[in-house]
Amino acid sequence: MVTNDTATRTDLSGNAVEEISSNLRRLLADVFALYVKTKNFHWHISGRHFRDYHLLLDEQATQIFAITDTIAERARKIGGTTIRSISDIARNQRLKDNNKESVSPQEMIGAPGQLLDIEPVPEDVPDRTHGFDRFRRRLDADAVAGDDSYTHLVIG
Repeated sequence: MVTNDTATRTDLSGNAVEEISSNLRRLLADVFALYVKTKNFHWHISGRHFRDYHLLLDEQATQIFAITDTIAERARKIGGTTIRSISDIARNQRLKDNNKESVSPQEMIGAPGQLLDIEPVPEDVPDRTHGFDRFRRRLDADAVAGDDSYTHLVIG
């Protein structure tokens, strides 16, 4: 058993705790960024299907926010640290912000990957599969470290 500086007992090595909690901080920062991005779209939606999109985006934002505690508490459970502030979120997030003054409903809802815009995707790789590849690599790295927290967060 390894005891780290937060006095949490774990059988993970100190390096594994740091790597896993670092990845969980990035995931949590992305979840907060996704929450704000979804609320931004919710607040600024307009047009023919306003009510339907407005309610859909509000429901999605609620579901996104609901997972933040699970992610943060998992990092703490293994003895790591988690997000502490807005600037900490900004340092750790990988999702791109959307600060446009006006975004059409098609840009908000219709464009695959608009909400989950993490990094440029090669032309021959569909947006949706690119994100899944990132998750698969993270699951593999956590399995090697001996921690299944990310698997439980992503798969359930």
